[in-house]
Amino acid sequence: MVLVLIRCNVFWSVEVYKCEPMASTCGQCLTLGDEYSCVWCDDQCKLEDNCQSDFLTPDDVCPDPQILSVSIICIATLIF
Repeated sequence: MVLVLIRCNVFWSVEVYKCEPMASTCGQCLTLGDEYSCVWCDDQCKLEDNCQSDFLTPDDVCPDPQILSVSIICIATLIF
């Protein structure tokens, strides 16, 4: 009986990411790419596995933005 030992060098490449810091809007989130599995959920970009409610995928359309408040800024100029 002959015992042959083979030593293999295996190299792994791992990409670590979080969806939320990569996209702050629905449109940015849904265009990140399928390789990230990011979805728009609860007004945030999240990994699909971390979303407990309904979510939007790249096949969906983001909701229209809403104007929640308006601030009026007046600048007075005095002319002498």
